[in-house]
Amino acid sequence: MLDIDGTLVPYGYSTLPSKKIRESIIKAQEKLTVCLVTGRAYNYAEEILKSLGIDKGFIVINNGANVINISTKE
Repeated sequence: MLDIDGTLVPYGYSTLPSKKIRESIIKAQEKLTVCLVTGRAYNYAEEILKSLGIDKGFIVINNGANVINISTKE
């Protein structure tokens, strides 16, 4: 599990994850399921997922209220 808020993305939310972070996550996806966590809604997180190239795994959103399968968006 990787926290988005203040960890992958600074608290200002105006900066996307760095190239080094993106490369590390892509490499990790080859060996395990990546799960991101945010207190925010899916529409905010979707931009982060795209910038990281994540199209599978899970994301926990809305302060843990929902878990979304990234592949199916269910």
